[in-house]
Amino acid sequence: MSSSPKPAGDRGRQILLKVGLLLALGVVVRNAVAGDSGALVAGLAGGLGALLSLQLSMVWVLVGGRFSGFAVTAVEFGYGRRLLSTRIGGVPVGVRRLPFPFMSVVWAPIRRPGLRWRLVVSALLQLAVQIGTGLWLLDSAPAWAFPGAVAFLVFAVVMLATFSLPLTIGWVLFRMPFLPAEALATYALRPGEEHAARALRDGRIEDARAALERVADDGAPGFQSHLVHAGVDLAEGRYTEAAVEVNRALEAKPHPRYAAIAVGLRTASLVGAAETGTLPVTQAVPWLGQTVELLRTWNPMLLRSLAATADLALLENRREEALKLAGKAAVRTVDRFWEAHAACSHAAALASVGRPEQARAELDRARRAMPGLARIALVERRIELNVIEVDGPVVGAGSATS
Repeated sequence: MSSSPKPAGDRGRQILLKVGLLLALGVVVRNAVAGDSGALVAGLAGGLGALLSLQLSMVWVLVGGRFSGFAVTAVEFGYGRRLLSTRIGGVPVGVRRLPFPFMSVVWAPIRRPGLRWRLVVSALLQLAVQIGTGLWLLDSAPAWAFPGAVAFLVFAVVMLATFSLPLTIGWVLFRMPFLPAEALATYALRPGEEHAARALRDGRIEDARAALERVADDGAPGFQSHLVHAGVDLAEGRYTEAAVEVNRALEAKPHPRYAAIAVGLRTASLVGAAETGTLPVTQAVPWLGQTVELLRTWNPMLLRSLAATADLALLENRREEALKLAGKAAVRTVDRFWEAHAACSHAAALASVGRPEQARAELDRARRAMPGLARIALVERRIELNVIEVDGPVVGAGSATS
């Protein structure tokens, strides 16, 4: 999904998986203390079953993507700070510090003939795989019966709990068949835009722009398409254009969990406009504050992975708080696009408290993540010109933009 964090469906699965594993861990600890080894094994088996359910879903997305009518835009292994980044078949692949969960996949549907029924068949096949795996484990050996049951139970709970969330299996099976075609087209990329989404997540701005220029004008862009265009505009420093694309994306009235992704991009466009002086700080601060609160309501987990709260604190001259918030955001980013933006925010906060050398080191990190990001040169110029002063204004003011 363009330069955005993981889709809400993946977030929902991960939340339920974490809850299941935490409950299993609680059983393990309690019974280990009590000396009950049987319950200890059951707790571990339950956690294994929950993890198995999630991983089966991720493997299916990788294996059945082309048949199912969607494209994989990124693959991640683990959590925490990124240790390694590469590309396999044009898809960005990242390895992170903590191995849990083992794998997560970011994807988006592509407008192709028969897309609706491709997704339905894919969902039914995935349901069959989950049921078949659970039954096989139940029948194979008593030791595997419990994890098999938990694996299917987690899948069933997630499917039913997220049936109102677009693009989830529950939505595809229980809601999409009764909705107009536009409901699906809203969330689908036009053919070729997936290449721009991959390049953007991988920090390759020129490749992302080139991919967009090759996209055929074969229909009005939908919500996902506007997100990709907004991300490329942001990377190039075209903040007004990015804001326009975000507004167009929100006009499609997507589900709030997806709309939050557009709102996250809006925070970056407001910060960029304020830093360039095209938007007066007196306007940027209340607008950014409202946007942050909206994001906090719609998707607080997403807000934690962005530097928006740090940027707001810095614009309000709360420098120590900005430094703390930016440092946390810098280790929670989900791809190179947001890593580079968070590093820029951290650099600006460091410079504001009189630590320019550390600020330049953060800018070097931003360059490694996304060479050519317009904000890097902007923050660097402000540091060199001493615009971010310890006792002076944070940013300049200028004429208003959108």
